[in-house]
Amino acid sequence: MRPWGVAESVAPSPDEHLTTGWEPDLPADDTLVRQAVLVHSSWPLRLAEAAGRPHRHTPRWAGAWLNDRGALSNPVAPARVAAVLSDDNRVSHGGARTTLQLLVGEADADLDARLSDELDAFNSAASGVSDQRELTVRVTDVDGGLVAGLSGWTWGTCAGVAMVWVREDCRQQGLGGRMMAAAEEEAGSRGCRQLLVSSFTFQAPGFYERHGYTEIGRSPDLPVEGAADVHFIKYLT
Repeated sequence: MRPWGVAESVAPSPDEHLTTGWEPDLPADDTLVRQAVLVHSSWPLRLAEAAGRPHRHTPRWAGAWLNDRGALSNPVAPARVAAVLSDDNRVSHGGARTTLQLLVGEADADLDARLSDELDAFNSAASGVSDQRELTVRVTDVDGGLVAGLSGWTWGTCAGVAMVWVREDCRQQGLGGRMMAAAEEEAGSRGCRQLLVSSFTFQAPGFYERHGYTEIGRSPDLPVEGAADVHFIKYLT
């Protein structure tokens, strides 16, 4: 993962070193790679300026000597260091200007959970409906192994199916239809009047059409050019 504003390259060229005259006890031919902060962004300069520590930069990279042994050094994986946003991207909080950090990454279970909780709270307050619930169907064999499954949700008068899967050796035996029927029945018992589902064109849009679902739109060229995500609805009452 790479923070906002950080360049792709990491190491300075052999003739680029910022040590002469400001890093203590290091020869002039040494570089910041060993003991100082090395990242392609402005944040070490900001930290050094605030702390009154030595700092330099070239048009290609920036470095700052932040303490006696460069404890904040991270030359191997600088992308793991969050970049401090510029003054133009600061926000006001409680009447004070606050500097934010923006970090782009991949899987983040804690972030997903927090976003889900925050959005549930907002949506409940905005809609007046707070009965969001998960909806799942599981098919297992005699040994407890997963044969097929469905996961989705219900909220207010609407239900949605997010994922449907059937083990390869058990396909073409009606399990998908039986799971959808079970999900529809459970959704109806929760007061839902419609069920939404999407399927890529290379998955099974025809399956949903055969089970009474009507196409209401599609997102073209997803996930690749020529494919599409097809969106369906079925009214339950």
